[in-house]
Amino acid sequence: MSDKGNTYHLNWRRWKNTGFVATIAIVLSFPLFLVRFTLTGPKRMAETDRAYYVGSHTCIECHKIEYDLWLDSHHYHAMDTATPESVRGDFNNATFEWNGITNRFFKQENKLYVETPGPGGEMGIYEISYTFGYEPLQQYLIAFPGGRLQCLPIAWDTEKAQWFHLYDSVYDEEIKPDDWLYWTNNGQNWNGMCADCHSTDLRKNYDIQSRTFNTTWFEINVGCEACHGPSSEHLDWAKLPDIARPTNTNTGLLVRTSNITTREYVDQCARCHARRGVLEDFKGVYQDVMDYMIPQHIGEPYYFADGQILEEDYVYASFLQSKMFANDVRCNDCHDAHSVKLIKDGNEVCLQCHKEADYETYDHHFHKYEGEEGDPLVLADRTVAVGEGALCVNCHMAGRYYMGNDFRNDHSFRIPRPDLSAEIGVPNACNQCHTNETVAWSVKYMQTWYGTSRKTHYGTVLDGGRKARPEAEEDLIILAFDTLYPVVARATAVSLLSHYPTEESNRAIADLLSDNESMVRHMSVQNYMVFNEADFLRDMMSMLYAPVR
Repeated sequence: MSDKGNTYHLNWRRWKNTGFVATIAIVLSFPLFLVRFTLTGPKRMAETDRAYYVGSHTCIECHKIEYDLWLDSHHYHAMDTATPESVRGDFNNATFEWNGITNRFFKQENKLYVETPGPGGEMGIYEISYTFGYEPLQQYLIAFPGGRLQCLPIAWDTEKAQWFHLYDSVYDEEIKPDDWLYWTNNGQNWNGMCADCHSTDLRKNYDIQSRTFNTTWFEINVGCEACHGPSSEHLDWAKLPDIARPTNTNTGLLVRTSNITTREYVDQCARCHARRGVLEDFKGVYQDVMDYMIPQHIGEPYYFADGQILEEDYVYASFLQSKMFANDVRCNDCHDAHSVKLIKDGNEVCLQCHKEADYETYDHHFHKYEGEEGDPLVLADRTVAVGEGALCVNCHMAGRYYMGNDFRNDHSFRIPRPDLSAEIGVPNACNQCHTNETVAWSVKYMQTWYGTSRKTHYGTVLDGGRKARPEAEEDLIILAFDTLYPVVARATAVSLLSHYPTEESNRAIADLLSDNESMVRHMSVQNYMVFNEADFLRDMMSMLYAPVR
């Protein structure tokens, strides 16, 4: 490896330094691991056995304010039994025409039904079992044999008060009945794809032999205990006289939500607010987020090369890239933890930390405020009102539409970089508003306002790695080891080293098996290249003793 690459190598962790000695280590490691897992793994996961779920209604007596805020939240409305009261769509014998087919929504004996193409594309009548989500769209779940709940592809737009088809707005193509994404197939199966983030204490209960689900939950929506954990012991703690309450038990709650680090707080939200693969049903108590799930890094096809959101990526990997996260800003600094709404309006939420005299000025954003004289920006697809350009989120949290009508802001809080658009083809906030102008136009204005100097960005390195450019190999190694960069960018760099089957790259990957960050170690395991059996056994067997599942 080059001297430049070596500059960024981390020291081996002590658990890796111990190593194993040749054949003896190889023979003994796996049985020792089984013993260790038997003693420690299940014990940690079984900690929830001492407490049980008691329901959100038990919180009202002491936490009335928080409870009322929760009642008005998207968490409360995450899922519900379908009734005329919970359903927002028009089921008054309404029809919706799509692709030459008339879909009908109607009520019968206080139950709600849809007549629509089902399995094989054949028309059928299906009862709506559950609501799924609340606004700006509400979806509906239909029960099928084998315990399967399937997501109807026609959703209700709560803002426009009309039905729309997700095939048009999400996939931009017709999905055939034999396609994995067709609504009665596995791609739209609620049990496996969506369930664990919309209900409390959800158990998928999939039987691999019969290929059926017996999915259960304690509360149908995202209740208090979805975040705070099973609370029976908290109730016992609350019943004690003040003087008798132990001070070392987190008030009897298994999940601590106060007096924790920013990393711990964000990881708790990440369980649902991340694009990820889960390892098992959520048990409530884990030491590291990767004991439960594997977060998606900022690779293709989910993110742009510079880490901006592309597919439906949620928030976690974006926020990990931000200077906010690096400076101990956490979710509840902007969002109320119980209503999930912003705690202040407009720019006020940003001015909690950012000095108003520096940032709430024309000399910073160069746009007019609402109410000032001027003309709106009239574009082909929309009109941008006077004042929108002065809102922090429109420059620093440029977003995209998902699920057809759900606009979500990018939580990486980045500075607009039209120069990166010109260099590597990523979006920029300027042209996301000024769609009638060129990237060169945006670059010119940014240089006029802020000068020509620009910081280097890891996006250029990741772009080079995506395209397997030879000169990018060394830069990827440097990025992978440099702890000044976001961990999710470092992990992505490791994933791209697989494009370079060289001894230098694999030596870097082997060293990163000992990195302090579990996400980096995981990507190192995933992308390790086997050049000889001895090195492979030495490096991989040691991972049996890694501190994170």
